[in-house]
Amino acid sequence: MNDKGMLTDEEINDILDQYSDWLTYDNIVGIDVEEMIDEKTGEKRLELLVDALEVESFEEVLEEKAFRGEKEKTLEIPQTVEIPLYDAEEPVEPVWKEIYTRIRVVDEIVEDELVEKEVTTGQDDAEENGIEEAQAKKRPCPGGYMIRTHGLGGKGSVGTSINYRGKYRLLSNNHVLTKNGNVGKWVYQPTEVMKENRLVKVTGFDSIIYYSTNNPGNPTYHDKDVAWCDSSTDISSQEVRGIGKIKGRRSPRKGETIYVYGGKSEKKYSAKVVSTTYRYRSKGTLGYSFWRNGLKLDRLVTQPGDSGSAYVASSDSKLVGLHRSGNRKHSTGGRL
Repeated sequence: MNDKGMLTDEEINDILDQYSDWLTYDNIVGIDVEEMIDEKTGEKRLELLVDALEVESFEEVLEEKAFRGEKEKTLEIPQTVEIPLYDAEEPVEPVWKEIYTRIRVVDEIVEDELVEKEVTTGQDDAEENGIEEAQAKKRPCPGGYMIRTHGLGGKGSVGTSINYRGKYRLLSNNHVLTKNGNVGKWVYQPTEVMKENRLVKVTGFDSIIYYSTNNPGNPTYHDKDVAWCDSSTDISSQEVRGIGKIKGRRSPRKGETIYVYGGKSEKKYSAKVVSTTYRYRSKGTLGYSFWRNGLKLDRLVTQPGDSGSAYVASSDSKLVGLHRSGNRKHSTGGRL
């Protein structure tokens, strides 16, 4: 436990490891551990928080599986589960404790990419043709503007540009900039694919494993949905539209407030990070992927096209994550 008597991320992950396979069932998309205060006793208690699909989303999943000829796989969520608690002084065998589960009904979690057919022609004068401010050409380009990689049909957002893994780089999501490939391709801002809109070239990414089914055996869990483009300060800036200059980066903190400005939303929003350990399954154009240590926000502040936008801590203006997915109840980000 930390100095506030709360479970650490590592301790929560030890618990979630026992139940990760629940995310391979059709009716469950998220799990987490939540520490609650018992209203009657005032004592602290733990609960396994389970995000189960609402009827409409569940039926859509089953229809898709039936179309592919796959069998239904559902789990009857038990009222209680056992979790391992470790003694810090004798970390040999865990003590198992029974806790309650708490079910929250949600819709499916999806990658917030704006999927369109690639635009290969366009007009030169943004002002003359009434293109929105978000589509105006910006150099150096800050975070919060929409981008597109040549050859890919989706659009997302610039996060920001910062020293990342030893070089000054523009950051966004893998599923926005690369889709596990396309290194060397031009990124465009504005998103019309024209030579004069070339911004930077894709130079790297952290690979993501996607599955054709939502219940593969023993899936790989990721915590980073990130790709980058080597850049310079005259091409892209260390700022985020509507938020200001980014003053470095660090790990996210549960309970802190973040700002986000998505290229599609075109507005600065604030939200609270209610979890830094959210474990979930999401769906995108490449299939299903599985995630751990996700940043779950207390509400939905994003929409398709905001993928890749920066989560900026309100307390110190540091970059703590990149937005990647959401449903109708909350936005979800990945780590850096």
